[in-house]
Amino acid sequence: VLFILPLLFLFLAYKNVFNVFDLVEKIEVSSSEEKIGNTDSRTFLYYEVWKDQRELVDVIFGKSACGTYYSEHFSSFYEHRNFRRISTECGVLNYYLKGGVILVLLYGSMLFIASWRIIKNARNIFSSNIGLFIILFWIMSFVELHPGFNNWYVILFIGIGIAYNSELYSLSDIKLKRLIKCYRL
Repeated sequence: VLFILPLLFLFLAYKNVFNVFDLVEKIEVSSSEEKIGNTDSRTFLYYEVWKDQRELVDVIFGKSACGTYYSEHFSSFYEHRNFRRISTECGVLNYYLKGGVILVLLYGSMLFIASWRIIKNARNIFSSNIGLFIILFWIMSFVELHPGFNNWYVILFIGIGIAYNSELYSLSDIKLKRLIKCYRL
């Protein structure tokens, strides 16, 4: 369910039925508090990328690793008439821009299978938490978590590696503690 929820919200926003980012804007702020941080800073990114994907080939396969999109919002800040951005702040939106629906489905299925395997078969708390982390990472990728070589992605892919290694996630808590003590520096 948690894997399908962001895709459902994305579809509803695309159809202008429901925008989850508008919930933040609708929260009333008392007069003594500032409204900083209560603005929707993601919806326009999705609309600009969707608007720029004019051809079916771009939607299915993306625009390649060098793909860009026209940003009307950021063009207003700069003197350039044709301001093109090479990436966005949203992880899944970057995957869509670069690799289209195919890359988003491959990435999502890799995370889904990893989290499903590890949550279903884990015999220790550490592995179960890794499965939960993978699910939450997928959800947060729709809002932020720009792809890159950083701590978040290192932890994610170590977790995915553990999820695909049945020897590690099938250890009991006691055996896992012994294994970790054995490899301490």
